[in-house]
Amino acid sequence: MSPAAPIAKISLKPLGTVDDSTGASVGITVRFEFPQTGETIDLPLPDRGPLDIGRARAGGYLQRLVASSATTRGSLPVAADAFRLLLSAGRELRGLLVQDDPDKKIRLEDAFRRAWPSYGPTSAAAGLRRGAVDRFPSSTL
Repeated sequence: MSPAAPIAKISLKPLGTVDDSTGASVGITVRFEFPQTGETIDLPLPDRGPLDIGRARAGGYLQRLVASSATTRGSLPVAADAFRLLLSAGRELRGLLVQDDPDKKIRLEDAFRRAWPSYGPTSAAAGLRRGAVDRFPSSTL
């Protein structure tokens, strides 16, 4: 079986805004590119703060996931629970990236749905429970 194409590619680029007091470049854009649809979503951030917070939180989420997985036997319910944990953490990280802007949140979610039609916490976790692991785009993790 060949590896699945990624649902989204994420990259960073400077905004090009200059701080008048220091002359330094500030701001950054987080770019989501969706190869399946050709769509691109840019999320401008005023500085790297949300990225630094997101990176620290993501590390904590993954440590918690690994710690809980190491103490349990592998099974579909365990995989579904782990996936729900990742989705919940992803929603919190998404809030940082969209700066709690509902329009940006909807645009990003809609782009994910178009690129991954079964996107969503209930359909994805249900797919794991049914054993549809082969269709799960693990590259998103």
